[in-house]
Amino acid sequence: MKTVFLKTIIAGDEPWCFAYNPETKRQSSEWVGETSPRPKKLKFRRFRTKTMLINFFDSQGVVHKEFVPEGKTANTEFYKGVMHRLLKCIQRARPAAFCFRDFFLLHDNVPAHKAVSVGQILTPKNVTTLSTPILSRFISARLFSLPQVENEVKKNPLCGCC
Repeated sequence: MKTVFLKTIIAGDEPWCFAYNPETKRQSSEWVGETSPRPKKLKFRRFRTKTMLINFFDSQGVVHKEFVPEGKTANTEFYKGVMHRLLKCIQRARPAAFCFRDFFLLHDNVPAHKAVSVGQILTPKNVTTLSTPILSRFISARLFSLPQVENEVKKNPLCGCC
């Protein structure tokens, strides 16, 4: 019974991300002759670009992900748009759960998430939100396979839709 309930949770997370050189050691390797000098390997360095990634995932994987555009703030107005896009992605990715409203939304208790205007979007659509305990980020991260979420984001890191 407990595992069935956990499968109905769609958790949200908002980590800060830095832009990195995405090339792995294997991708950057190249064939050289025996007498040729080895190619110089550049250091893996972080760029100055820092952005917030808003992602929602369940036990099956990523449902929706998007980056907060540079210069924008993840305030209530922005988060209302995220909720509209999230619901469309749930409808596409998990049609049965969306149809029967067989899911619970778990996201942080930051003011933008708890705003009345965000509730006015979710309540008429019968979306149930779970109140988050302290350290909910760590709890939601351990409910699901984080490597699966990370791999999904790495597949299409700049995608703005699901």
